Amino acid sequence: MLRMKPVGKGERGARRAELYYEKSDAGYYRAEGELHSEWIGKSGDMLGLTGQKPDYEHFKRLIRGLDPHTGEQLTARLRDDRIAAWDLTASMPKGPTLAIERGDTRVLDAFRESYREAFSMVERYATTRVRIDGRQDDRVTGNLLAYAIEHDETRPVEDENLPEDHPWRIMPLPDRHAHLVVPNETWDDVEQRWKAVKFRPIMDLRKYFDRSFDAIFAAKLSGLGYEIETRLKDDGKGKAGYYSWDIKGMPASVIERLSRRTQEVKRLEREIVAGRKALDPYAPDHLSPVERDRLGATSRRTKRDDLTSDDCHDYWASLISEEEGRQIDDTIGRARLGLNPKSPSLAAKAADFSMRHHFEKESALPIEQLVTTALEQSMGSATPDDIERELARQGVIVVDKDGRRLATTKQLMEEEDGLAAFAADGRGMVAAIGVEEGLTRKLETGETLNDGQWEAARGLLESQNRVNVVLGPAGAGKSKLLRKFDEGATLAGETVTYLGTTATAVKVLKKDGFEETQTVARFLLDEKMQQAAAGGRVVIDETSILGHADAAKLFAVARKHDLKLIFVGDPMQHGSIPRGAFLRLLTDYGHVKPFRLTEILRQKDPEYRAAAQSLSEGKSLAGFDALDKLGWVEEIDHGQDRYTHMAADYVQALQSGTAWNDVLIVAPTHREAGHITGEIRAQLREAGKLGDDEREFNRLAAVDTSEAERGEAATYRAGDVLVFHQNAKGGFTKGDRLKVTDPAAVPVEHADKFALFREEAIRLAAGDVIRFTSTVRTLGKDHVIKNGDAHAVAGFTDAGNIRLDNGWVVARDAGHFRQGFVETSIGSQGRTVQQVILGMSAEAGRAAINMQQLYVSASRASGRLRLYTDDKADIRDAIQKDSQKRLALDLKAVLPRETKREERRIDGIARRQRASALNRMRAAWKRASRPLTPKPPTPPLSHAARIMQQERSYGHER
Repeated sequence: MLRMKPVGKGERGARRAELYYEKSDAGYYRAEGELHSEWIGKSGDMLGLTGQKPDYEHFKRLIRGLDPHTGEQLTARLRDDRIAAWDLTASMPKGPTLAIERGDTRVLDAFRESYREAFSMVERYATTRVRIDGRQDDRVTGNLLAYAIEHDETRPVEDENLPEDHPWRIMPLPDRHAHLVVPNETWDDVEQRWKAVKFRPIMDLRKYFDRSFDAIFAAKLSGLGYEIETRLKDDGKGKAGYYSWDIKGMPASVIERLSRRTQEVKRLEREIVAGRKALDPYAPDHLSPVERDRLGATSRRTKRDDLTSDDCHDYWASLISEEEGRQIDDTIGRARLGLNPKSPSLAAKAADFSMRHHFEKESALPIEQLVTTALEQSMGSATPDDIERELARQGVIVVDKDGRRLATTKQLMEEEDGLAAFAADGRGMVAAIGVEEGLTRKLETGETLNDGQWEAARGLLESQNRVNVVLGPAGAGKSKLLRKFDEGATLAGETVTYLGTTATAVKVLKKDGFEETQTVARFLLDEKMQQAAAGGRVVIDETSILGHADAAKLFAVARKHDLKLIFVGDPMQHGSIPRGAFLRLLTDYGHVKPFRLTEILRQKDPEYRAAAQSLSEGKSLAGFDALDKLGWVEEIDHGQDRYTHMAADYVQALQSGTAWNDVLIVAPTHREAGHITGEIRAQLREAGKLGDDEREFNRLAAVDTSEAERGEAATYRAGDVLVFHQNAKGGFTKGDRLKVTDPAAVPVEHADKFALFREEAIRLAAGDVIRFTSTVRTLGKDHVIKNGDAHAVAGFTDAGNIRLDNGWVVARDAGHFRQGFVETSIGSQGRTVQQVILGMSAEAGRAAINMQQLYVSASRASGRLRLYTDDKADIRDAIQKDSQKRLALDLKAVLPRETKREERRIDGIARRQRASALNRMRAAWKRASRPLTPKPPTPPLSHAARIMQQERSYGHER
């Protein structure tokens, strides 16, 4: 494990670091000079420290930004609030610690090599700010310095198995670790001076560095003959995720006994959380990483002055029974003699898993994410370098762009190239529908289109492009321009098919008068629909949600059936869950000039409309501040108070006559949505709007997994439910449900044909609102409820089934529904309501908060918005984050010259082959279409010509 944290700011932080790392106050029991310490890092060479025994006076000066030798100012600036240093703590599992304690010094050497190599990786990302000549850039310096000091035990922990007055009642436990203390200095070779480090890029990659250190150390121990086992735990999202690793064969009883300090901190955390929940039921279930680190630091007992290193080792030996000692020694002996089975190389399999896992949802991403996932799959058998080499061998291309190492593949570039080429090549290639005489701005409702809507409608009718794009913010009246376009197409006798990327988009289009609208997914599977649309126009709404894989299928259908495609969407809204940034691909690389709507019509209040306009343009801070100025943003720190206010707003809206489906409550995460739902139900019951007869049902909660994850037995647990969405070998048909009893027996070879769910209890009463999460047929199969539809619960039948507000009855085991009072931001996309109540808790959902989340959530209402948060400043910071996805083609422009040259060579060959084939086809067409004319009589040949003809027939020519 490699954990990172700043050690404090200014002189106070430097003093605290000085006291902590100085041996006299570190809580360790070795004699002077026994603790291993060293300088590591490239900056050490520049400062003349590498290879020297560390002098603590040098360290004290460096953490204050001073020259270690002279004490003069070292860095360009010395601000009062400068961070003194960062602590990178490299820890080993209990197994290696036991091996060292039992005499295998090879493990200690491997540990030191590992943290040096890991620190060398960290150094590559060292950055400093560049602020000269008005610039606002960052520069990679690639050099740092670390004061590495090893400790071999924890702070004292109470041993409750011993009497109160026993001298070993409170003792430290073995815990070998090293502090790599990094002073805030790096050498800028361009400016030729020492400057402060910008450590944020390193902190952002701390998971990558943590896994890299683990992998390097585990691989070294595997090379020493030890077997390595990976440990998993619930990742908080319903999946088993990587937790740690250890030496296989070490007794679990000893490892648990030596982990009392960890157990003590966990116990203290539980007590703190319980205390918070007593005051606020909606307080978080755990401490934040920063709070957990602080708890570990503040809950330590001070060292015992009466102990020596020998006392500690005697106590540790007493914790291990004779049989356990034999087991440990046997594990070490087998490693020394090479008797353990050799660890197979998992680099290829791990790299393949990581690529399939990440590239399912991303076309381009930081290479560190790919490496991190692969390392978790291959602990003990591959290092970060092994994984990067294997990723390259399997086709991953890494490009340096904007200070980041971004990864994609040639196949993904070709996928996007194909989509862009289809759009670009179709410009000016089809006959326009034309604007029929008599077509006016007026709609059948009497409304009149504004200039933007009218120009877009006419532009679509006059366009000769095979692919067109209509862009506009939420509430700009895109459906009205489509109605006018549809009117013009109908007048011209043109067929128009309407599709939505989501069930919500389909529902909205149907409500707007396009009754035959279907989902894109349905259209791609239904050949009759495709044939009916042949030769006509196809409009696709909410295109920002469309992934590249489905776009490629849609283009294939368009080629086959001569379809002309119109993509409608808002690039500032949430993007697709599968890989893709399709709208941007069409405009930036397909060179499709979009028709743009800019005037927002939805919000009636001009100030609200102006705020929505700012949000739609990516001006998140301006939009948020405008809402705050309206008095619509309320900061309430206490969770229960905040959720009580939100629930009160909802109940008050209902009591004032607003329909339940015209008030939308939005939260960034399902967890926060659950908290708000609990308060709403309590207030509805108090108001007499929730029935007393409450029943419990099991719902199927989707577990977000990639196909790669579903292909691994470790993903599953007993009780999981697989729902097949396609027929599969083995007798599985679409709609089948399979309950997992043995994870090893899951048909993982069909991972692309089923989705994974877990059962969750849900309590319902009359007055509850439920939203369906998949297509469900009513009892008797008379009606179909679509994914995304919401209904109020009217009651229950005698058999315990659910009766809805429209009289339909749903089976109690239908499963595919959830509480529907609160939506996440992406679930709200495409909806329009009278009032929005938005919860944005920084603590509960900061990772899910970004500019798109705020924009989509805040722009749903036509009348009023109310935003509740626990920390305005935190939210202002979070909403500046852009969640839009990268394209593989974004990296193509910065590929290394050699790669681009080879691609141009291959493309040139392909172009020449296509041109040659086209010329042959043209020549053949000319020959086939040449009119037949009588052949003129051949004039008689001269004597010389007859001789020449005869010689040619012999194969030579004079």
